[in-house]
Amino acid sequence: MSSKFILATAVIGFCTGIVTPALAQVAANCAPRAEVIDRLSGYYGEALDGGGLQSDSTLFEVWVSRADRNWTILMTDVSGLSCIMAAGTDWSGGTDLAQISDAPA
Repeated sequence: MSSKFILATAVIGFCTGIVTPALAQVAANCAPRAEVIDRLSGYYGEALDGGGLQSDSTLFEVWVSRADRNWTILMTDVSGLSCIMAAGTDWSGGTDLAQISDAPA
């Protein structure tokens, strides 16, 4: 076997090992918008806090639970597929942040 063939096989194997888990992770974080919203509101107690268009085909939304202070950033495309882009805890709204920035250091 030539060394080029062995190198090409190794590169393809390496790339497949990286790309496949990344695609699986994206697929695990995406679902039809209605399903994602049901989960965010029902299980996590989150409600839409705000959002906006990134482009003609992409909507970003911030969902927040005021009680638990959890938050989720959701991206939805024109086909209705929503993907969770980020999620976290200890949400502070704009008013909370304004109070923090006015506090003496």
